[in-house]
Amino acid sequence: MKHFAPRRRVWARWALWIGLAGGMPWAAQAESLQCQSGSVGVGDTMATVALRCGQPTATGAYCAPVEIQWIDRPHNAPYGRWLAPCQPVDEWIYDRGVGYLPARLQFRGGRLWSLVYGQSVP
Repeated sequence: MKHFAPRRRVWARWALWIGLAGGMPWAAQAESLQCQSGSVGVGDTMATVALRCGQPTATGAYCAPVEIQWIDRPHNAPYGRWLAPCQPVDEWIYDRGVGYLPARLQFRGGRLWSLVYGQSVP
């Protein structure tokens, strides 16, 4: 019996990896939001999202800092990093109704950058 125990562990690991790899395509499809006039996903423009999903329940905007780091720091750059000018971020919240988590969409450069379900507005 002891001879078969290591083989079971190996097969269990392979089964786990195959199961995780098989689940990847479905996880990628979760990066979309189903609306009245179709679905939207990461990379869509603000106009496309507004056209397909209508007006959001709440909106907000802020400027997210962008930190740039160098492997080889340029002359006179302290610690090898500096803060670049901030990047504007627009946030839209869609309340999807009773029994559904709210959808929080973040746009950078006019395109959908992030889509998260269930997080409240900071």
